[in-house]
Amino acid sequence: MTLKRFFTSIRQLETLLPVLLILAFATTNIASVLREFSLTTDEDKHYAYGEKIVSGDSTRFDDSKMPVSGLNALPKKLASFLDGGKLKQVLSRFYVARTVTIIFSCLLAFLVFHWARLRYGFVPALFSLCLYVLDPNVIAHSQLVTTDLYVTLAITFAFYALWRFSNERNWANGLVCLLALGVSQITKYTAVALFPLFILILLIYDFPAWRSAFIGLKVSNLLKRYTLYGVYTILVTLLIINLGFLFNHTFTAFGDYRFSSATFNKIQAKFSFLHSFPVPVPYPYLQGFDLMINTEKTGNFSGNVYLLGKISTLDGFPGYYFIASLLKVPLATQAILLFAFISYFTRQERRINFRINEMFLLIPVLFFAVYFNFFFNTQIGIRYYLPVFPLLYIFAGSLFVGWGNFSLLKKLSSLAAIA
Repeated sequence: MTLKRFFTSIRQLETLLPVLLILAFATTNIASVLREFSLTTDEDKHYAYGEKIVSGDSTRFDDSKMPVSGLNALPKKLASFLDGGKLKQVLSRFYVARTVTIIFSCLLAFLVFHWARLRYGFVPALFSLCLYVLDPNVIAHSQLVTTDLYVTLAITFAFYALWRFSNERNWANGLVCLLALGVSQITKYTAVALFPLFILILLIYDFPAWRSAFIGLKVSNLLKRYTLYGVYTILVTLLIINLGFLFNHTFTAFGDYRFSSATFNKIQAKFSFLHSFPVPVPYPYLQGFDLMINTEKTGNFSGNVYLLGKISTLDGFPGYYFIASLLKVPLATQAILLFAFISYFTRQERRINFRINEMFLLIPVLFFAVYFNFFFNTQIGIRYYLPVFPLLYIFAGSLFVGWGNFSLLKKLSSLAAIA
């Protein structure tokens, strides 16, 4: 074999390995949904709302359902245009709706690999991908007609797009970043947190520029740039939210809303001058946000929470998702994550890169960890916490940088942990 053919074979192998891993992941999930296991608690409601969306109606019947569920209902809607036959029957089956979620989970698997490869290289990216496709929590939620996997993908892609845009400011990266942020808002209300997080991360990234501007008394250019960021973000996000909710009663006056949460009722009562303000989002979007706040604050629909032999009602357990992760995430994965943090923060050369690279992974993880564990009272499994894992798995790739220089024992130990 010539040297040229050897390197060609290596490049083909680099393409083939992640594809095989993702195909194996997809096959495992599809084989599971083909068994047509019973519906989980609210799959039927997500699917019902998806059917409403693809039929042109975004009117709410509960608090949390989002337009993205229309993707799961799309095969059945397409089947309605067919005269009959086997294809119509298959497209109408619920396992096909679940398969749609699997497809998007495979896209997230690719994103995990792609981002890790750009940042750390091929071998570290393979480890990141393995952590994702072997995670039982990811596997479980990839097979459900819910919004949890969609918001996880949307959040991961949004921070990836922000990373690309921050490091290379051009119109293409900016547009992708805006679209990612906007689309995330029609997956789950968790994504509302992306607005302050984006601002914080951009300010930290641009801190040297802000400092130089203040020293030189030339802040106006940066202020203009950030003003444009804000205007574009508002316009694109409003457009996507309105498209997702089909412009359902957009511009309804704020005073005409019938709120359930104490938060919005206080705003409505205290700021009477807002009553005539036309709200530029569809009615069911703000209505759902209000209902979610009410559900989370009052504990409606969640019931008692059981954890480690104790029962809690409204306030839940501080640190619930930490404990749930310790119980649900494989021990080897936990060990890899722990060593990745230790390795990263004990090496000076890696800490230097934090502001331009790793903060796009770790600031969101820190925020969601603090918020969900100490300020969020709806504790019904690990589903809300799912967005932190792809970000952590990408970061875990940093542990395997310089793989070629690892000792044989270290390589075998790494492979054993994944296996």
